[in-house]
Amino acid sequence: MMQKCLATQIGKNVQVYIDDVVITSKKGTTLIEDLKETFDNLDKFCLKLNPTKCSFGVPAGELLGFLVSARGIEANPEKIQAIVTMRKPTKLKEIQQLTGRVAALSRFVARLGEKALPFYALIKQGEKFQWNEEADRAFENLKRTISTPPILVAPKEKEPLLLYIAATPQVVSTALVVEREEEGKLHGVQRPVYFISEVLSPQNSEWMELQNTGPPDLSRTWTMNFDGSKRNPSKEIFSELDEINAQGPIFARSFQKSEEEMKWGHEAARHQGGAAWAWAARPCGVATS
Repeated sequence: MMQKCLATQIGKNVQVYIDDVVITSKKGTTLIEDLKETFDNLDKFCLKLNPTKCSFGVPAGELLGFLVSARGIEANPEKIQAIVTMRKPTKLKEIQQLTGRVAALSRFVARLGEKALPFYALIKQGEKFQWNEEADRAFENLKRTISTPPILVAPKEKEPLLLYIAATPQVVSTALVVEREEEGKLHGVQRPVYFISEVLSPQNSEWMELQNTGPPDLSRTWTMNFDGSKRNPSKEIFSELDEINAQGPIFARSFQKSEEEMKWGHEAARHQGGAAWAWAARPCGVATS
C-alpha cells in the first residue's frame, strides 16, 4: 500500500519500509514542500499518521536499527559494543549469539564471511566444540574491525556503481561502492554503499569446478562494470579489494587479461595468495554509462 501511495516520491524525497516513512529533504528550504507532497499523497489514499510517532526537522535519527544523517548510514553503537564487550564463548548458544550479532552488522564489514568462518566451523561441532587459536584470532580481529566501521552512503539516481567481487573456495564477497568528487581531494573518492558476504554450502563450495564447462561467450554485451570503465568484450576486468578506511577511500587495484590469456577455471581466477577473484560475473542489471 505505502509503495503504491508514495510511488512518485520513493527514491526522490521519500524512503519507505513497510509502514515506516522517512522524508529526506536534501535542503532545509524544501522541507515544507516535501512534507506537503507527502501528506497530499497520503490523503489521496485516506491514510493517517500517528502524531506521537512523528518527528520533523531532525538532522539525524535511528531507522531500522541504523543511524541515518547527512553523513550517511552508520552502524548502531549499541550493536557494536555488544560484540566488542563479549567474552570468549564457552557454550554453543554463545557462539550462535555471536554470529547473530555479527550478521546484524554484516553490511558494514567487508568480506565478513571469511572473518567469521572459524565460528561457523565451531557451530558444526555442536555442544562439544573446543575453542581454538584460530577462533581466538578471528574473535579479536573481528572486534578490531567492527570498532571502526565505515560510513555507508546512499547512491544517487543514475549514479554509476562500482562492484568489486572476491571469491575463495568457501566464501563469495562483494562490495558495492560509488566514486565522488569531494572538496579538498585531488581525485575521486570511493565510498561504500553495501557489503555482502556469502559462505558457500558444501554443495556449492566447488563451484569453480562445477562451472568448468568452457569459456564464456565474449561476444555478448554486458552491462556489468567492475571498475567503472566501458565494457570491452575482448578483455576481462579484475578488481581486488585491499582495504576499507572509514575516513578515506576504498583502495583497490585492477588488472586485465587479454582474451588469448583467458583460461576457464582456477587458473583464470587465482591471484594474490590463492584468493580467487571472480572474473566471469553474469549480467546483473548494474549498469553504468
